[in-house]
Amino acid sequence: MFDSNLHIADRFLQDVLAQNAGQKMHAIVASIQREQNAAIRDDKHDILVVQGAAGSGKTSVALQRAAYLLYHHRAELKAHQIVAFLPTYLLTEYTSGVLPELGEENIRQTTFYDYACRRTALPEDTAETLFEQQECMMAENNHLTDPVSEHVLRRRRASIHYKSGQRFETLLTNYLDYLHCSWQPWVDVYFRGEKIISARQISRLIHEDFACLPLLVRIEKARIRIMILISPIIRKAAAEIRELRRQESTGAEILSEGVRQQLSQDLKQLREELSIWASYDLLALYTELF
Repeated sequence: MFDSNLHIADRFLQDVLAQNAGQKMHAIVASIQREQNAAIRDDKHDILVVQGAAGSGKTSVALQRAAYLLYHHRAELKAHQIVAFLPTYLLTEYTSGVLPELGEENIRQTTFYDYACRRTALPEDTAETLFEQQECMMAENNHLTDPVSEHVLRRRRASIHYKSGQRFETLLTNYLDYLHCSWQPWVDVYFRGEKIISARQISRLIHEDFACLPLLVRIEKARIRIMILISPIIRKAAAEIRELRRQESTGAEILSEGVRQQLSQDLKQLREELSIWASYDLLALYTELF
């Protein structure tokens, strides 16, 4: 239960109200209660879940917490590192002005649907929204006289029901564990015919040496390690170019320019290969489940 009569004597909030905050912000700050205040200022937990009924102030608490963290951890935390996932964009009109009124830069705001579409590069009109799924589950099917249409509707509902349940969540969790611990799409990396690193070495880097990091970070670190490994070859080629340029003949100049261009082309090709190698298609990974 929240204590609605509690007066919050907090320096951070007093600073906010002293900066000519708007009426909306005065109302939000004035309504903050003891448990909400504790959630906003919790520094002991990495993950914090705020539960409450509709209208209980969950969104206000989340935004106040973001402002609090930005206020007290300016050196480590920036607004662009925080994302607010909203049920719909209708809430953005309410949330967009909260942080600026608290004296902080606005954070990124999106819905999970739009975020997923961007990450998977999936066109928005090809992905079902939550509302479309709800309409499908609630729609009357007594008007369907076509057996094929009725069969399609039943399968669609069964799919929505399954993907909304605990079994599918467990399946996804196990699949993510597999990707983090055992996924091995790597191949040997060559540069100018010389093997720079083997697929087994790459796998060891990603699944052992960098195991404590998120998968994307591990892959990027492995890519950087490969670029470091080829640096001696690049230095050797650069030394050859400098030696050719020290020779004052026209033929040597032409040869050195050709060597330089070839080196540049080889490096460009390697970077492109590593860029493809170090990225993965989220949608393709998801469809592998089926």
